[in-house]
Amino acid sequence: MSNILKTSDITAGAAMPIKRGTLDFLFNELADMRKILVQTNAGNSNTAYILYGLVPTITGTSYAFTEGYVYFNSIIYYVPAATITVSGSNIPVFKYNTTSYTTNADPVLFSDNNTYNVHEIRNATISADVTGSGFFDWANVKYFNTLWKDESTSRFLNAYWRIYNGNLQFKGLIQADTSTINSGSWFNLPTYARPAENAIREARLVDIGSSTLTHEGITVLKINTTGLVEVVARYGTGAAGTGARFDLTTLNNIPLL
Repeated sequence: MSNILKTSDITAGAAMPIKRGTLDFLFNELADMRKILVQTNAGNSNTAYILYGLVPTITGTSYAFTEGYVYFNSIIYYVPAATITVSGSNIPVFKYNTTSYTTNADPVLFSDNNTYNVHEIRNATISADVTGSGFFDWANVKYFNTLWKDESTSRFLNAYWRIYNGNLQFKGLIQADTSTINSGSWFNLPTYARPAENAIREARLVDIGSSTLTHEGITVLKINTTGLVEVVARYGTGAAGTGARFDLTTLNNIPLL
């Protein structure tokens, strides 16, 4: 990818005609740039990567997606926000959507007096259909970046999670109580934010909130491929009291890709 269109030979007395190959040359250079920039971080070109947005809010069989951008096969597609309802064997799928740019552009009159639409806008849509009916099923895409998401549960205390450069990240505090300090589940991640492999992390105690819990001990968490975050072991002494809080940033940088 170091193609350059040399223009030094174009002068006031020497014009250069634009050939089909010239336009393909420029288009391929842009495609190569997108491919290198994305795949340097994301990897497999046969996988669809959501670079921004398309975060779903799932309520029963209804999916409300924010707008966003998905990368596939060296092309970045804009996807408008959509709300869909699945039923039967239908699932969310991505489909190609091609329109023409018509503001002082298409249609174009060619020298043979025929007109053609040549200014293509390649976007994508997400809709409810059977698996394989689009260029990718939503269940198989990989999220590369998302905005911070508030889980809005009683255990989260101004706490958030996001996907950043293909890794799961957290900020804020989570609260444990007598029923979950030594074992049990803390929270569950949605389908699109689940790690590729089970991850083990130590949860750092940052606040007591009760005289019945000491600083002693290490709590070990497992973030499962099913999205479940659970306590697998706690070492040391100290009874569990109400209001024990842990720093979620100790769970950071869990690979999802």
